[in-house]
Amino acid sequence: ISSVLEEATRLAQFRAGLRAEGETPTGIRRAAYASREISVDFQRAGTYGRQANQIKAFFNAAVQGTDQMARLFRRDPIGYTIRAFTFITLPSIALYLLNKDDPRYQELPQWRKDLYWVILGEDEIVFYPKPFEIGVLFGTLPERILRWVEENDPEAFEGVARALMEATMPVDPTNPLDWLPDAFTPILEVYANRSLFTDRPI
Repeated sequence: ISSVLEEATRLAQFRAGLRAEGETPTGIRRAAYASREISVDFQRAGTYGRQANQIKAFFNAAVQGTDQMARLFRRDPIGYTIRAFTFITLPSIALYLLNKDDPRYQELPQWRKDLYWVILGEDEIVFYPKPFEIGVLFGTLPERILRWVEENDPEAFEGVARALMEATMPVDPTNPLDWLPDAFTPILEVYANRSLFTDRPI
């Protein structure tokens, strides 16, 4: 489903690019490039990034996401900030104000609130993921600022630096296990579960 939605967005951008640039070789190239840039371009990678991606899943995706955010901001800082404020900050603030006094929201772990927009229904809770890098910067950070202003909570910003680091970096520099190749992850998880359920130390 995710792949179909992403390809549909890229195709729509390609068609819009063809209308704007014309169906000439140059216009087709520009439209194709624009369609790749509409979201993270997973084909864009350096030599070392491609090698690292073979042993660490999503390494290149994390690098390219942060790089794209920086390039788009550098290209049009005012427009980029306005769009981010409109489509990320405003919904985040609105949902925070709607949810903050609800016990169900208060009981959620902080990482859920940081990485997802929380929509509280009468009988269910819907978690809609925020965009990785920009979602933390323009969504989670304003929520934390509001919490600090309203509650004068000294712990309002606790963990926000870690959330930002996890969203923008390919590996967590504070977690030594995160540097291991992904092939070792299932082995470590099975060993940890076995030790947990047999009361044997890891």
